[in-house]
Amino acid sequence: STPMAGLPSSAVARSVTVHKLGRIGYGRSQWLQRALAAEVRTGRRGDTLLLLEHPPVFTLGRLQSSADNVVASAADIAAAGATVHQSERGGNVTFHGPGQLVAYPLLDLSRFRKSVHWYVSALEQTLIQAAAEFGLEARRGGKEETGVWVDDRKLAAIGVSVSRWVTTHGVGLNA
Repeated sequence: STPMAGLPSSAVARSVTVHKLGRIGYGRSQWLQRALAAEVRTGRRGDTLLLLEHPPVFTLGRLQSSADNVVASAADIAAAGATVHQSERGGNVTFHGPGQLVAYPLLDLSRFRKSVHWYVSALEQTLIQAAAEFGLEARRGGKEETGVWVDDRKLAAIGVSVSRWVTTHGVGLNA
């Protein structure tokens, strides 16, 4: 396994409960994240990782212009069997669909480091290290590129939400 970059060794040894959910609708995944994050926040649940894939869906981040950045028409989206959902995460518009691994870490950052910047950087570095395990040379996005990239192709989108130091949303890893 690849530890999250920059974690103290005591944090790397912590356990995380992993739930492999298969294909699950976006609305249901948001409900599940909210419910489980509330349990993490109150200490009834430890750190949790949801692994899943979504049916075709465009998710809109809290960035005000994200809806304007969906370039397909509503008719084209519907004809493709996709939906559009507002999300609670930061960032812009993201497409999720079959074949893309979605990882939603529900972590209490007060157990690690209380820094959203550190958390996003650790996610990026973890993805870069995982890509290297498969012989891919990945990099962080540049000034106008979020996520993790291999050459000019986006390997992973990152969009997170942090409330009272508990994380939701996370990573979409493209095939």
